[in-house]
Amino acid sequence: MAYLGMWYQSLHNNTDDPYLCRSAGFIHVNAGIAIKDAMDATNITIRQVINHLSSFNNPPNPPTITGTINGKAGTEYEYSLTTTDPDNDAILYYIDWGDGTYEDWFEAETAKHVWSVEDDYTIKAKAKDTHDAESDWTTLEVSMPKNKPYTKTPLLQFMENHPHLFLILRQLLRL
Repeated sequence: MAYLGMWYQSLHNNTDDPYLCRSAGFIHVNAGIAIKDAMDATNITIRQVINHLSSFNNPPNPPTITGTINGKAGTEYEYSLTTTDPDNDAILYYIDWGDGTYEDWFEAETAKHVWSVEDDYTIKAKAKDTHDAESDWTTLEVSMPKNKPYTKTPLLQFMENHPHLFLILRQLLRL
């Protein structure tokens, strides 16, 4: 039984594992020990395991990024970051703006950015607590489009509905 517990823990000791096993071991009780002594030993062991497990720090949850996803290059946009920490520790944020710039570990839950080049970008953010436990990355796709949306003017719509009129106008302009 002891080997099984240690083997399982060795397979599941990564914080990304959904079946995380932080501690494993065994209690060895000799057949000749009094029941009261065995119960006392078991209670002491269980208290020690609980104290040991209580000392672990959990990382914050990955942050949620909210803000403008379609914008205009050269304009400043504000983004909000929200997350929780299972241990209620204070949280810092890190943002990679996707254009080679970043904000390095800051406390505020909002950040502003200006993209100078028209393009599509992926904002990446993560959180860490005061014990340096980091969350996974989270992303938000944003676009500072290169081309403005095409809208038909009334004149253009009229010309599309009357394609031969353009040829007539061209002939008239040559005269």
